[in-house]
Amino acid sequence: MIGEERKETPVEVPPDESHDAFRAEAYNRMERGAGWIFLSVGSIVLIAGGLYELAVSLLRDAADPWWVRFGVAALVVGLAVLFVSVVRERIFVFKRDPYKEVER
Repeated sequence: MIGEERKETPVEVPPDESHDAFRAEAYNRMERGAGWIFLSVGSIVLIAGGLYELAVSLLRDAADPWWVRFGVAALVVGLAVLFVSVVRERIFVFKRDPYKEVER
């Protein structure tokens, strides 16, 4: 080991155009990510509001059969419980993810 000659691997420096392309691609990915977030949040708000209005209108209208009112109430409660469960699981996994500090 001592006295061994080290061989150096030549490092190629990429041209400036590749840096510009990388920045443009990163910007496009961030832009699309933000778009998906806004689309998802907007969809969740509209769907939740629509379900709430449907549930309130069906539960207040005594002309509807009891089983319809019960079914709508069970659907809304079930969706709310599932949503809270998924959010809670995501938070739990994110806090304990051993690879969250690893950069790609």
